Amino acid sequence: LERDVEAEGTILSIDKAVPLALIVSEILTNAMKYAFPDGCTGTIRLSVEESEKGLCIVVSDDGIGLPEGFDITRSTGFGMRIVTALSRQIRARLTVPETETGARFEIFLPAQDDEDED
Repeated sequence: LERDVEAEGTILSIDKAVPLALIVSEILTNAMKYAFPDGCTGTIRLSVEESEKGLCIVVSDDGIGLPEGFDITRSTGFGMRIVTALSRQIRARLTVPETETGARFEIFLPAQDDEDED
């Protein structure tokens, strides 16, 4: 199993960093557990890009993919419910675009507005 991480130095408040870390951890854990069954090999990628609009985190793999009809907003799995709730808590947009192979989760955290600052 190959792991690939691309990231620049990004600074977040603790109120955003902890939930975001939990979200990414849950998605990565699921990829490790489910993407490559029966000893299959592949790659899990984590990329982080920051722009003036916000932070974009992508977790993807080239494994077996998600179940047909997977909808993160309707998932009954405990982990995915936590991911969805934490995304709402930090006002992140979580999407799961369809892919030809594997799975892809995109988390977009908008740049902090002035009204969010204490």
